Amino acid sequence: MTSRQEVTSLPDGFLADYDTAWNEDTRWKVVGRFFRVKPVDSNHDIRPGMFYFVLADEGHVLRAGGDRPNVDPVPMTDVIADRPMNPVPRKTMFELGRGSKLFRLTPRDNPLPGAPAAATNAPSNTSNKTAVAPEPGRPRVESSIEMGSFTQLQTVAQASGIVPAADQIGRVRDCEFRMGQYQTGFEAIERIYVNFKQAAEARVERLRREEIDYKSGVLKMSAKQWQQKKHRDTVQTNIIERTRRHFVRVLDGLRALMLAK
Repeated sequence: MTSRQEVTSLPDGFLADYDTAWNEDTRWKVVGRFFRVKPVDSNHDIRPGMFYFVLADEGHVLRAGGDRPNVDPVPMTDVIADRPMNPVPRKTMFELGRGSKLFRLTPRDNPLPGAPAAATNAPSNTSNKTAVAPEPGRPRVESSIEMGSFTQLQTVAQASGIVPAADQIGRVRDCEFRMGQYQTGFEAIERIYVNFKQAAEARVERLRREEIDYKSGVLKMSAKQWQQKKHRDTVQTNIIERTRRHFVRVLDGLRALMLAK
């Protein structure tokens, strides 16, 4: 097993900051400070010794093993947990990359400036949040969202495949949110969210019908083709659920800012 002391390619200070990051967002920020990130999308992104970040609720920093550049499946080690994992098929890595869930990490020559995670490991911290100046006698209110929250939402919304207006999220970020027009921004994001929920519900119904058609023989597929389809559907379902959580986070943050004005 590879110990942390033996992993010399990780930038100095990364593990200390990552270990104290309190949630997915702060872990993602730590990764971005120390590494250049790129979604996995080709065999060039998969080589022995390369580092990866799995963008999930917990977040995982992985390192590819093996001694052959084209090995498949790819041996992996969880760097943070300091333990080997089951080998991962390249096809799965490409699918995760296309879904903006698996990123290749390239250490930066110098980490980007920013407070260590240990200084920002509590929800009450203000370093990366939008604070609204209080009125006399009124408590200060902080939003749980920032510019990056909109960027993350737009990225997963585009990856979900069911949000045709995902580019409008960036417009709200650059216009309404930046200018403090939280009510207008909230209404715009809420409209996109309503359409997203309708599309997600329609997809669930479509998948249910396909399941019935397959079992009744109306949908002609081999067992292997059906399992491949189910796997693709599961990958997309996970991305859609992630998109839903990001919508809720942004809407809740905008709502808090509206109430504070």
